[in-house]
Amino acid sequence: MLLKGKMMRNPAIKIEGKNLRRSQTVRYLGVTLDENRNFTAHIEEVMGRAQRVMNKIISIGQRRFLLPMRIIKTYHQVILLSIVGYGACVWAHRLNNVVLARAVRSIQRNVILRLTGAYRTVAIDALNVALGVWPLDLLVKKRAIGYWKRKDNWEKIRILTSPEVETSEDAVFALLRKWQRHWEGSETSRRAYQLFPNVVQRIDKTHLEPSPGLVHFITGKGLYPESLRKMGLVESDLCECGTVGTPEHVVLEYARTLEIRRPNQQVVQERLVGDILRKPAHWRFLDKLASERAKMEYVRALREIRGLGRRLNRLRAREGWGESSDMDSDEDRDNVEDNGGYEDRNTGSGTETDASELSAGGI
Repeated sequence: MLLKGKMMRNPAIKIEGKNLRRSQTVRYLGVTLDENRNFTAHIEEVMGRAQRVMNKIISIGQRRFLLPMRIIKTYHQVILLSIVGYGACVWAHRLNNVVLARAVRSIQRNVILRLTGAYRTVAIDALNVALGVWPLDLLVKKRAIGYWKRKDNWEKIRILTSPEVETSEDAVFALLRKWQRHWEGSETSRRAYQLFPNVVQRIDKTHLEPSPGLVHFITGKGLYPESLRKMGLVESDLCECGTVGTPEHVVLEYARTLEIRRPNQQVVQERLVGDILRKPAHWRFLDKLASERAKMEYVRALREIRGLGRRLNRLRAREGWGESSDMDSDEDRDNVEDNGGYEDRNTGSGTETDASELSAGGI
């Protein structure tokens, strides 16, 4: 039973001597309806359900293997969108509200951070462009547009997109223009914007499936002195050679990575980073360089941290505090070396923790 207007108290309704309790929500065909009829309760419910399901999927084998970008996009499109976008034809118009659209994007950000191993300081705008993935609120609208197109209800489609829309292509372009305006007006992720200023051109580059190392490089948030300095994890943004530790310097110019770069140096030399990423024949070389650099830094950081732990254990032993075996386990050290020391890069929180440990270890 739906009652119109605001009720100051719960009504007393009896049927065959039994009181009926008032319920603020009701579920019909999988869609939750609330008293205000604004679908806020449904959006909150599907967001919570999607987060729980994706957390379970992400946790399966999270520390055993690294998911390729193709699988990450499949999880995003098939699972996340199917849960959040259920019944989109009924409630997608509510995403015209900025607050609700931001809430939907937040669940997308949480999932992508954990799937890609990006730093928690990376904005969802940068992740969408770096990975070539549509914002989730626009994907939900796109699904609703497909439904109303089959019903030939263009009034509903114009509510979701723009009053000037006449064809399905116009509807898609209207969503892309909205994404482009948001990307241009964003105050964050300007480094990624310099590399990919046009969202249409980015999603057309289907060949570009970046590894976690390349995601760090594109977003500028990674094991780079410049980035770590901005996060307050190190005191200086200078590299060991005295140059500012930008992603370009660390990946493409740093002397210690010369042996890693040597086989591919000729391919990327004297080319702009944006041009390299756009070329199907060249982007893999930069992807390999960024990944190898991240792996090398990760292994070096863990070894120095373990060296610090051993020194602390010896100090505790001399002063009679007892020893701690967490940092000095030969088995753990062998496992890290066997796995390349880079097994935690799938977690959104692991990257930031490692960076903080790196700072604490005096690196």
